[in-house]
Amino acid sequence: MRVLFNRDYVFGNSKKNELFNEILMGPIECCNELHVLSGYVSSSMVKRHLELIDELNIALNRKIKLNIIIGMIPRGGLSIVEHEGFKSIVSSRNDVEISYIMTGKHATHAKIYTWLKDGIPQISFTGSANYSQNAFFGNQIEIMTTMDPYEAEKIFQSFSSDTAYCTIDEIEDMVSIVSEDEFRKRMSSMENSTGNEKNVVVLSLLTVKGKMGDVSSLNWGQRLGREPNQAYIPLPRSIGKKEFFPLKKITFTILTDDGIIFQCVTAGNKENDIPKQIESSNNSELGLYFRNRLGVPPGKKVTLEDFERYGRTDVTFVNLEDGTYYMDFSKPRKHDYVIG
Repeated sequence: MRVLFNRDYVFGNSKKNELFNEILMGPIECCNELHVLSGYVSSSMVKRHLELIDELNIALNRKIKLNIIIGMIPRGGLSIVEHEGFKSIVSSRNDVEISYIMTGKHATHAKIYTWLKDGIPQISFTGSANYSQNAFFGNQIEIMTTMDPYEAEKIFQSFSSDTAYCTIDEIEDMVSIVSEDEFRKRMSSMENSTGNEKNVVVLSLLTVKGKMGDVSSLNWGQRLGREPNQAYIPLPRSIGKKEFFPLKKITFTILTDDGIIFQCVTAGNKENDIPKQIESSNNSELGLYFRNRLGVPPGKKVTLEDFERYGRTDVTFVNLEDGTYYMDFSKPRKHDYVIG
């Protein structure tokens, strides 16, 4: 038995996350499938892990299959944000399966990671770390240890019959998923609550002078030779320093008020880690999204008049924790928020 401990990483003594590397990346060299049983899972973690796996797959010239069972859904249900995030991931790939333990079945808070080669268990880890960015990249201490891989796989398979794939049509009859209406009510309550300052920020899409930038923000792609829909959401330094959003290059999930899912990263400021903008994985996705909401044709420059006609020049973000966010660009209203 070997114990893995992320204390050094947590307290800043190492720039590399050895817990993540040893449990979720290292075995790829000799294995080709990972089975995850975790009480809680975040779609942003799955997305981030897959991106790193894909990079390594290119070098190794082979595929890694990922099979995930989420264990605590019968106890607390599932956020519509995460559900849509999981469906988006699975629908875009053929090497990932994500299943939920169904309502009425036994919930499990277990965390077991088992690597297999051609279907045969090779190495397994268990302990405190959920399959989430908070556990593997956050500032909380986690302890993991090795266990018998055959016993681990038996446990994983024992839960399989109590699960349902996240993409089946009947999933909302089998699992408690917070409806979009109920979710929006909760988000509206959080936005308007004075006790949620740490979980809510409002970001202007204008310059510090209250103008629409010619080649910035939603007009980032209006420069010569660029794809004209490229866009980003500006982050004031004061918010970037608070780490409300993840550090640069860490993928996170955004669900909009009208039900669109984006996988995004923060970027900017080459000289330090303080981000200054939010970008979608495809830089044109955000630009097309906002142009559609504003009634601006694709590729056209967004003007201050477009915002005035719509009635709003900012977006509200609610931090749902562990790399998921709700973005509200609805209910046009006047405001006096200025980036500074």
